[in-house]
Amino acid sequence: MASLEESPLSDWHLWTETDEWGYVDWSARIASGNWLDVPAWRSYFSWQEPFGPPEAWEGWYQKNAYFAGPLYRTRSR
Repeated sequence: MASLEESPLSDWHLWTETDEWGYVDWSARIASGNWLDVPAWRSYFSWQEPFGPPEAWEGWYQKNAYFAGPLYRTRSR
């Protein structure tokens, strides 16, 4: 544990543009009572800004899907 505390990894919780931070933030929303995750939590980091606002990114996700990565679509039959 001492070796971790002396490394940059000791501040991992301060890095707000990582998957790890996203999972902690998402978990906190669920733990606070949003058990169904509606509206669904989505990450939106600064690297995404040049490619569109959060609303544009939301259009790539299935509505209120627990998780589906960008560009994931189910097939219509």
